[in-house]
Amino acid sequence: MSTKPFTDHVQVRTYECDAYGHVNNAVYLQYLQQATLDAMGTTNDGEAFWNIRRLTVEYQAPARYGDVLQIMTWSTEADESHAMRGYQVTRGACRVPVLQAQIDWDYRDRATYGPRSVPELHHAVPTTDVSVALKPFVAPHDNGSRPFRWQHTVPFYELDSTNRVGLAVYFQWLETAFFNATGLAGWTLEKMRAENLVSLQYRHDAEFFGSVKLNNLEFVLVNNPIRAWSQRTLETPQLIGPRGRLVGQRVLEVGCGRGVGLEILLALGAAHVTGFDLDPRMIDRARKRAARYGDRAQVFVGDAERLDAGDASFDAVVDYGVVHHIPDWRRALQEIARVLKPGGVFYFEDLLKGLISVRPARVLFDHPQATQFYGREFRAGLKAAGLRVQKWRQWREWFFMGQAEK
Repeated sequence: MSTKPFTDHVQVRTYECDAYGHVNNAVYLQYLQQATLDAMGTTNDGEAFWNIRRLTVEYQAPARYGDVLQIMTWSTEADESHAMRGYQVTRGACRVPVLQAQIDWDYRDRATYGPRSVPELHHAVPTTDVSVALKPFVAPHDNGSRPFRWQHTVPFYELDSTNRVGLAVYFQWLETAFFNATGLAGWTLEKMRAENLVSLQYRHDAEFFGSVKLNNLEFVLVNNPIRAWSQRTLETPQLIGPRGRLVGQRVLEVGCGRGVGLEILLALGAAHVTGFDLDPRMIDRARKRAARYGDRAQVFVGDAERLDAGDASFDAVVDYGVVHHIPDWRRALQEIARVLKPGGVFYFEDLLKGLISVRPARVLFDHPQATQFYGREFRAGLKAAGLRVQKWRQWREWFFMGQAEK
C-alpha cells in the first residue's frame, strides 16, 4: 500500500448542515470513514471489516453548505493488529483548517466480531511528508460530577452494513444527550437562542468497546445476594484459598461487576485491587464499594481485549466467570499474560460451551455463541498465551476452575 497521503474532495450538501448552518460534527466522521475505505481500497462488505477502536478529533473551523472540503488521510502506524491513520480536513482554495483527527482501526471478523490480522498489504511504513501535528488520545476521567443518563432504543435504520450502530450515530446520541441534559438544567435550545448563546464541540475523544454486555436477565442474576454469597463462601475458597493468600499483592479483577469480588480480594490480603467492567452500570455500583477502601481500590470501564495497564503490572489476575462473555477470549488471555508479572498467577473459573450453547441458555442469555469454548480449547489458549496450568478442575463440559502461572 502506498505510504503517500490519500486525498479526496467533497462539496457540503444542504442536508449535512445543522440548525446553525454548520456541517454537523457527526457528518465529519462519515467523511473520514469513507476516505479511509477509499484509501484502503475496500468497501467493508466482505467477511471482515475495518472497525474503529478509538479516535481523537479536533474541530478547528466550521464548514457550510456549498463549501468544498479537501480530506487528506495518511498512515501513522500499522502492524498485524491495527492501523493508525491521521486526517486533516481543509476548506476552499486557501486550505483553511477545519478539522484534524487520529483514528485507530482494527480488522474484525463479520461473523464473530473477533479481530483478524490486518492484511499485509496495509502494513505500511508511516508517512513522513505530512506536517500536521496530531494530538494524542485523552482518556475520560471522573471529575466527581453527577452523570446524566439518557436511554435510547436502537432502531433498524441506525445500523450500518456491519449490522452494528454506525459510527456517526454515536455522536448524534451524544449531541442529543447534551441538549437533554442542558434542558433539564433550565437551558433549553430555545433559551440558548434567546440569550444569543451557541454550544460548540471543539474536540472528541472516544473509545469503542467490542465485547458484549450482560443482557437484562443476567444483570439481575449477578446482582443478587445469592450470587454474592456463593462467590464469597463456595467459589473463592476453592479458587484462591484462605484469608492471607494474596497478602501484599497487586490484583486485577476481570469483569468486576458491582464490586463484590473486589471486596473479597481485599479481604484475602491484597494490597491493591483494580477492577474493570465493560458495563458502565456495573462500574457505577462498584465505584461506591471501592470508595470505602480509599487508595487500595480502583475501578473503571474497560475491555479485556485491550487492557489499559502496563506490562507486568499485577501479581495476580482473577476471573469470576467473565471470559465466556468475551468474543476474542484468546486475545484476552494474551492481555492477561501481558499484565502479569513473571511468576504471577491467573485464577479463573468459568462456564463452558456444553452449558452456554444448549437451547435454554441461548434463548435466555446474550453470549457470543460462535466463540464459546470447551475445556481443552481454554487450556490451549492459556498455553499459547504463555501461562502454565498449575491447577485444573472440570465438571463435564459445563464448568471449570483453576490456576495458571506466568
